[in-house]
Amino acid sequence: AKPEEVINYELGLKSTLLEGNLRLNAALYQADYTNLQFSDRDLFDMNGDGVVDRVTSTVVRNAAAATVRGVEIEIDWAITARDYLHLASAFMNARFDNFQTPDTLFGNLFNPYVNSDAGRAAKIVELSGNSPVRAPDWKLTLLYKHNFEFNQGVLTPQLKATFSDEYFLDIYNRRDLAAGVFN
Repeated sequence: AKPEEVINYELGLKSTLLEGNLRLNAALYQADYTNLQFSDRDLFDMNGDGVVDRVTSTVVRNAAAATVRGVEIEIDWAITARDYLHLASAFMNARFDNFQTPDTLFGNLFNPYVNSDAGRAAKIVELSGNSPVRAPDWKLTLLYKHNFEFNQGVLTPQLKATFSDEYFLDIYNRRDLAAGVFN
């Protein structure tokens, strides 16, 4: 794979409020990638029946260009001397801007992006506009913890919940696969 390069633009705010008990951070950003690296497992249908027959090792490849834009907001709040709340939210738009790759996944079965007879014959897949792997449009994390003080020390249990939009686990952005495609 070629070296990955990124130019990142960020406008941010860091503030401390409520006599130091509340920290609010926010960032608006854009990352412009050249040769964005990703890893993917090659899956093959050797006999043309639409079922994976062979899985090879993980391969690192490059997407020619990708853009990631978003906003992140974090709040850390010491509610009391024993209670702490953390909130992190992210809203993101991540897309491959320019990405054509050899088709190593089942020919046209998973590749509705093959848009020409020449592309089909060369087994080149057009993935421009797809989302990178594990890039949800939004994600929210809430964390609460409380310190219980004892003579021998402090016990700090915490509750954490994370919610996110759907995201893809491969560059092809596959969804709604027929039953039995992956044994």
